[in-house]
Amino acid sequence: MFFVWHTGDIPEDRKVDGVTLLGPQKLSRMILDTGLSSWLREKVS
Repeated sequence: MFFVWHTGDIPEDRKVDGVTLLGPQKLSRMILDTGLSSWLREKVS
């Protein structure tokens, strides 16, 4: 299961069995690494 959030105080480095945590830092890094920066700009604006 994936738990994805863009705001909040959940620690991204927390380990939960069967759950992948994707917070703002990991999510933005993945977006930039995959070349989706234009998609991100559209979502923010």
